[in-house]
Amino acid sequence: MKSCLIVYYSLNHSTEKIAEKITAGLKQAGLETTLCNIKDKTCPNPLDYDLLGIGSPVYAFQIPMNVMSCLERFPDLNGKKTFAFLTHGSYMLNAGDMLKRVLLLKNAQIQGWYYSFGADYFLPYNKQGCLPSYGHPSPEELNTAQEFGLDMGKGINDMRWREVSQHPSFMYRMEQFLCRPWFVRNVYQKLFHLNKDQCIQCGLCIENCPAHNIHADAEGYPKWEHSCIMCLECEKTCPQEAISSVVNGPIMKPFMNYNVKHIMNDPELTKVRVKHHHGKTEIV
Repeated sequence: MKSCLIVYYSLNHSTEKIAEKITAGLKQAGLETTLCNIKDKTCPNPLDYDLLGIGSPVYAFQIPMNVMSCLERFPDLNGKKTFAFLTHGSYMLNAGDMLKRVLLLKNAQIQGWYYSFGADYFLPYNKQGCLPSYGHPSPEELNTAQEFGLDMGKGINDMRWREVSQHPSFMYRMEQFLCRPWFVRNVYQKLFHLNKDQCIQCGLCIENCPAHNIHADAEGYPKWEHSCIMCLECEKTCPQEAISSVVNGPIMKPFMNYNVKHIMNDPELTKVRVKHHHGKTEIV
């Protein structure tokens, strides 16, 4: 039996739901599929499989750094048939171009692309009362993902699965530039602030970090290391609101305000009003 490896990253389950539906389609096509969420597992060798799938959410209109790092560690794929799928809460723009570049450098043969909306639990948006793409992926998007999996399993490269890329405006290009790995590694991850008077050492930030980047120091307080991907899950889930990041500070505030304004005024984007406090995002 032919086999497929799907390597993906999912934090809030949107990308995971798409991966599972693609797997159902691959099963219909007769492929045995292995799912690997890099948040929880070590990636198997893709050369051991007949087909490769790569799935990722879109962070700051780009592919998250942990996904890129995982792909950069891949061996030469030597023309292996590969497909990709992305989930995005607002605008995907040209994020797929990043994925395409590294896959082509690894000599992957890209067969198709699938894109879906996914609920956007990005803290700076949620703190402004905005939750984009709530309820996504929708049943229709999930059904289409299964059709995509079936076609990928059968080797059908339908026009429905063509690559989509949109040139970003100046403001979004600035955001992409400011969210490059260099800034994250050398600036932003060093600027997390912990209010020790509020911290109760519950360990949720350590437990919830998808990059396994936070550890307890000698006093039991969280300490950030050097592999942050700026998902802000630590800040978002802190029940005491003891953690603050540069993304929710004055440097990035104009960009976050711009993004939320455009999301709220875009009739093509679904969104709900929310309130975020004490580590929870609630619909209002």
